Amino acid sequence: MAYVEAAEHLADDAHAAPRSFLTRYVWSQDHKVIAVQYGGTAILVGIVGLVLSNLMRLQIGFPGVFSFIDAERYY
Repeated sequence: MAYVEAAEHLADDAHAAPRSFLTRYVWSQDHKVIAVQYGGTAILVGIVGLVLSNLMRLQIGFPGVFSFIDAERYY
């Protein structure tokens, strides 16, 4: 009897409404999804930091060529 009830329960879950991207990954409380959120955020912030640091190094290495930020804009 327990097998029949479990099979009926699984059949009901198979027809559940699909979840959208927002409900799955933005407002989730699942610890595995939150870990993916933290990992994605860390990768994104790391890439932004690498791009900005390379732009600064280009400006310091080639002062006349890469002058996209001057003292007035910096301050």
